[in-house]
Amino acid sequence: SLGSSTTSPQQAGATVTFTASASPSSANPEYQWWLGKPDGSWSQAQDWGSGSYSWNTTGLSVGNYRIVVYARASGSTAPYQAYTYRDFTLQSNTVSSVSFGSNQTSSQVVGTTFAFTASASPGYLTVQYKWWLGKPNGAWSWGFTVRKRGPI
Repeated sequence: SLGSSTTSPQQAGATVTFTASASPSSANPEYQWWLGKPDGSWSQAQDWGSGSYSWNTTGLSVGNYRIVVYARASGSTAPYQAYTYRDFTLQSNTVSSVSFGSNQTSSQVVGTTFAFTASASPGYLTVQYKWWLGKPNGAWSWGFTVRKRGPI
């Protein structure tokens, strides 16, 4: 079996720990880890040894990855005796666009309350919005609100 410390998808830059177990455990299994990349290439992530692999995704491209773990009994010379895999997606941690709107049109009487809303894409990001207000005298003021996911 193959487990992970977190679910897919994750933002690029996360560290994900995978844990494998093989049976029978009396065979004292050893494990080899491979990583399939979005461009179709493969690389060995960890040679024969531990049933745990920590995948640091810092600097990796966004896209779909495949983590494969091979298992064999300790001391075996077989290429592998069992394997399993897990697909994992890394997503962008960069805002690609932002939009905003208001509950009022631009021409209103003094004292009218405006409610502005903003939404950033992609929607799974934790985004910080910074609001600027231009006053008739040419001065600017700002404030900000931090939201988790989705529109504010």
